[in-house]
Amino acid sequence: MIRGTRGGFTSRVLFAVLPALILVLAFGLVAGCRSESTGGTVTVPDEAVPAGEDPDMQVLLQLEEAGSDLSKEHSIEFFFYFPTEAQARAATGEIAGDGFEVLVEPAVEGSEWHCLVRKSMVPDHQALVDIGSRFESIADRHDGEYDGWGTEVVR
Repeated sequence: MIRGTRGGFTSRVLFAVLPALILVLAFGLVAGCRSESTGGTVTVPDEAVPAGEDPDMQVLLQLEEAGSDLSKEHSIEFFFYFPTEAQARAATGEIAGDGFEVLVEPAVEGSEWHCLVRKSMVPDHQALVDIGSRFESIADRHDGEYDGWGTEVVR
């Protein structure tokens, strides 16, 4: 999966990801690309994206470099974190429908709640920017974090 972040949860665990990121870069792979043979994922934190660059465009460029056909539908996953289950469910209540599937579950680590929101769509830059703005607003209203999106390479 190729995934961009907005610096939330992923930034807090950067120290855990950094060695893997360095290893991937050392072998000349594109940061953030999934190897179809291994199924591994490297998440590119905001700190890895040069200042002023558009994180949505960065992920689209990485998808293109990995051979993804951006004219085809992709199952795009959007990531949120909330302090409580009630806040997570209230936020996803605003998202459910509109072609989005939602999953709310306890985060793997800590006491936060993770929300996975999925939609099958053509990865259009402006549509992703608009969705990101909407999701950041929803997360803010419910004291949570919108942490970006990712998708598999589609050929």
